[in-house]
Amino acid sequence: MERQSHPSPSAISAGAIGTLLSLLNVVVGFSFQAMLAARLGVNTLADVFQFGWTIVTFVAVVQFTLVTSLLIPRLQIVVDGVQRIGNSRFPTVLGVVCCAIQLISALFVAKGDLRALLLLSGPAQIFIGGTTVPQAIAYVSRRFWIAGVGPVVNGIALLFVALSRLSDLNAAILGVAISIGYLSQWLITWLGVRDLTQTAYPGRTINARLFFGVLAFTLVSKFQPVLERVMSYQIATGATAALGYGQKIAQGLLLFGTFSIATASAASLARHVNRKNMHEAAQLLARTTVSTLVFSTLVTALAMPASYPVVVALFQRGEFDADDSQYVANIVILQLPWVLAGALAGVLTSYLYIERRYAQVLIASLVGLCATAGVGFFLRDVAPRYAVASASSVGMMASLIVIIAILRRTAIWQPYCEMLLIRWRIVASAGVVVVVSGLCMVTLNLTVEPTFLDYTVATSVVAVSGAAILLFHESNRRGLWEAMSAEL
Repeated sequence: MERQSHPSPSAISAGAIGTLLSLLNVVVGFSFQAMLAARLGVNTLADVFQFGWTIVTFVAVVQFTLVTSLLIPRLQIVVDGVQRIGNSRFPTVLGVVCCAIQLISALFVAKGDLRALLLLSGPAQIFIGGTTVPQAIAYVSRRFWIAGVGPVVNGIALLFVALSRLSDLNAAILGVAISIGYLSQWLITWLGVRDLTQTAYPGRTINARLFFGVLAFTLVSKFQPVLERVMSYQIATGATAALGYGQKIAQGLLLFGTFSIATASAASLARHVNRKNMHEAAQLLARTTVSTLVFSTLVTALAMPASYPVVVALFQRGEFDADDSQYVANIVILQLPWVLAGALAGVLTSYLYIERRYAQVLIASLVGLCATAGVGFFLRDVAPRYAVASASSVGMMASLIVIIAILRRTAIWQPYCEMLLIRWRIVASAGVVVVVSGLCMVTLNLTVEPTFLDYTVATSVVAVSGAAILLFHESNRRGLWEAMSAEL
């Protein structure tokens, strides 16, 4: 199938599409979490829901990570001098296998509510496998709306099913809701690229050794949420539920912090690298880094004072009381280094994936896992309720340090650094914004007993000062515009 000719979208337009859809997904996701919080609060049953949810969605995270790490770079092929889009059956096969493993585990290992949830959400693994390749094709063909709308539809279906049975909400209903959600996501994504999948290049574009090698790497690299839930489940009652609510907010912040630019630019970055255009690749990677850094630092700075008002507005009702709000808000603040490090790590690993440096990125992931486990073990007796949230951020920062060390040994490092140095003022300004927010928080907590209004005012101060710091200098405004308007 020959690629259709159409204008390349800019980074800001592609990022805006992704962020708009991410915003809708976050709103739906928060609505679902708010419903759970009001219905269950922070207790043992809530722990079971959050633990089971993590186990079920782990495979989804792994499969959809393959979209950017493997499928987008490898489904773009040249046949007889013509750019074509390939296909692969491996994700669908993986989905069927995962469904079988989940059902067997539910029958012979899990018990009680966890067994019901795993049994009834088992079919979701097949739909996840069927969605992976169509989503990658949507990105490759620049149909960003199609690539991003699937999770939104998934969340809406999940929320609708859960709300329809809210009075007697239990693990079985949640399992059915998960399956229906992923069925909806598969259907909308497949329909959006059906014309491309039917005419895709029939030859093999990804061999089994490559696919399962990358899969093994991804399983390890994305295992941290499972490790965190296992640790919190054993440390303190309510810790898993509070961590789940707090990390949902942190994940929303990460979506805004990345602005979807790294994912949207992955296909173009792969084309530059495959054609040996390292100067263009370094320029695109540097622009993506700067854009992501600006958005992620702004999000982090605003989230420091805004975490408590946001938690109160989202969750404080029903079984979720004021003490729970303060507990979860503290977890959100402890997760902010994870947000910033995760945003930057996502940009840099997009290039390492293209270079097939999976083994080295795996080492970075293992370092992060070890750091998380070690810090969590150390803090479990000192601050058990906050041990895992703190350890999670330390683990992500450790992974980022290793990723930067790996990038230094690649051909793109020197031109990449040169491009970043041109934009040093923007990078420095972003750091100043975070420092200002931190000083506001320290001042607020040292001088008064902070109230909802105090935190809200502090958030406004940080927003205004942050915009002024970033946009005051003319070179900053020009550099940001160049980074955001670059063609993909």
